[in-house]
Amino acid sequence: MTNQERQQSIKAKITLSAQKLFFERGYTDVTISDIASEADVSRVTLFKYFGSKEDLAKAVVHNILEERMTDSLKIMSDNTLSFRQKFDAMVTSKKDYRLTMNDELMSSPFFSDVMLQKIFGQEMRDYFRQSMGQFIEEGKKEGALSKDIPSDAILDYMDFYYGFMQQNNILKKNSKYHTAIIDLFCYGLFGK
Repeated sequence: MTNQERQQSIKAKITLSAQKLFFERGYTDVTISDIASEADVSRVTLFKYFGSKEDLAKAVVHNILEERMTDSLKIMSDNTLSFRQKFDAMVTSKKDYRLTMNDELMSSPFFSDVMLQKIFGQEMRDYFRQSMGQFIEEGKKEGALSKDIPSDAILDYMDFYYGFMQQNNILKKNSKYHTAIIDLFCYGLFGK
């Protein structure tokens, strides 16, 4: 194992340990010492990779988003589908993802912790904006999205949706309600 691979392995171990503890106890109730102990590294080693507990929480959220967005990114890059087919596939993927999420997990300390909600919301918005900009332009090019609506306005509308989901604890409600909100956001009152 090269030195770079070893460093990546240690960083991943620290991140996974933090994720496990954040899911079990939330952000506030987990200390840097707890994470270092769980990862079987010293505090000094932990701080070599992460400058603060908040930086570590951002890394955890980023990993969760990367995992979640894998399907969406595959769909967005599928050149055999039209924009509308990609959009519908991503909506279905989002609904399927929520249906498979255990309601117990959604009520875990990770999703209940105010600080983690704040970090999760900001990281999700940033990640989403980066990954969706090109997709929106593709939709405009195909004529599926109005060219009259600025891309920033579409992204802000999506931010509004995610902010609504976070502020009103929609993610903690039952999956049927959550999927109805997704449909309403994506297709409006009149459906597909």
